[in-house]
Formats: sequence, structure tokens, C-alpha cells
Amino acid sequence: MTSSPRPAAEPEELGRHFVERANAGDLEGLVAVYEEGAVVAFPPGEVSVGHEEIRRAYAELLAARPRFAPGEPQPTLRRGDVALTSTKIVGGGQTVEVARRQPDGTWRWAIDNPLFVPAPSAVGHGQVLRWVDAYERAWRTPGTDALAELFTEDAFYSQGPYVEPKIGLDAIARMWEETRDDDVFRMTSEVVAVDADTAVVRAEVFYEKPAQEYRDLWVMRFAPDGRCRHYEEWPFAPRRRAQG
Repeated sequence: MTSSPRPAAEPEELGRHFVERANAGDLEGLVAVYEEGAVVAFPPGEVSVGHEEIRRAYAELLAARPRFAPGEPQPTLRRGDVALTSTKIVGGGQTVEVARRQPDGTWRWAIDNPLFVPAPSAVGHGQVLRWVDAYERAWRTPGTDALAELFTEDAFYSQGPYVEPKIGLDAIARMWEETRDDDVFRMTSEVVAVDADTAVVRAEVFYEKPAQEYRDLWVMRFAPDGRCRHYEEWPFAPRRRAQG
């Protein structure tokens, strides 16, 4: 038998409950943070009203297996059975919620705007470069254990516009094992653009034997936890001159 989520005795507990349950993938626990007719400004640009719509919205969020860090709770404002809570999010942004005391004395959110002050960007140039560095290290390291730190479970991975994409960590791992070899190469990269959760990187790879170079564009979309959920390679190589 599954136990019911622990209710909040004070409005300040709700933010902590949200983070703990989201990180645990506890969908019903997340829904229980809200009263039945609650209004949530999520997904971005939309409004979810009531438990059914909130459940659908958060099911999509949890599918990416995000990891949330506890933010910095701001002072709570109370008036009778209503409280205004807010949290500064790690990395930028701020939430704001209206909590209401329930008939049994516990507290639930009635209104929630998780992006009241949006974060400057879902990813930054530095974060993208660190991801690319981790990708290169993982490619050079035997095995595929590091892939789980780079890609979401259901990640989309395309090696080129006319190559069948791989979906999910298992398929990506098999492709890596099949295509990697002991070739000696060096690689340079730079971030071309970042917009919200999407980044474009220019990568240059130089192989020694046989001598070959590639100039690629990588298009990546990142999940809230910083892992890549959509990866596309657009490889370019110079034409080989005909021999003879």
C-alpha cells in the first residue's frame, strides 16, 4: 500500500516538499502540494487549473527526470488563512505562491507561478562548454557509464540529417560502442549561440591516421537538470581529391 504524501503543517514547508517530491519523481506527491482547484502558471505560457491539468503538466516535466536544488525561501506574508510565499531559484529566477490553510489545518498552494521572475537563460555559454568538455572526455573513455550524466533517458541523438536517429540511452550507448575506435584526434569547439534551453556549437575534429578533418555544427536542447535531451550533428568534411 502506498502511503499518502505528508501534508504541510506550515506554508513554508510547501517549497521543500515540492523539491523533494520532484527529485523523487513522485507525481502524486507533487499534485498533493496543491488544493483541488489550484491554478498554476505552468507549462511556460500556459495555465493549469485543478488536479487533473496539474498532473498532466508535471507528468511531462518529470519524464525528463529533472533535478531541482533547494532555493532560498523569502519571508512569508500571512493574513489569516492565506499566506504569500516565494523562493529565489538557484541559478536565477524566483517563484511566488499563494498558500491557503485547509479545513484540517494543513496548508496547500492555491496559486503558483514558478516562473514569476524567469531565469536569465536555461543554459549559459559556460554550462554548454562544460557539457561539450564532458562529452569529449566520455567519448575518449572506454565504456558508456558517463552517458547518463550527459543525456536524459529518452534523449534524441542524430549523427546527421540523413542518418536514422537514436532514441534513449541504451540505443545511444550501443551506437557509441559500435562507432568508436582508437583513432587519435584533437578537437576544438566554440559556442555559436544560446537561446533559452537550446545551444549551437561549432566543433572541429582532426584525425591523424588516416588524416581527416571535420567541421560540425551541434544543435542541442537541454533539460532543466542540465542534461541534453535533443542532440543533432551537422557534419561537414572537405572533399577528397581523386587519386591518379
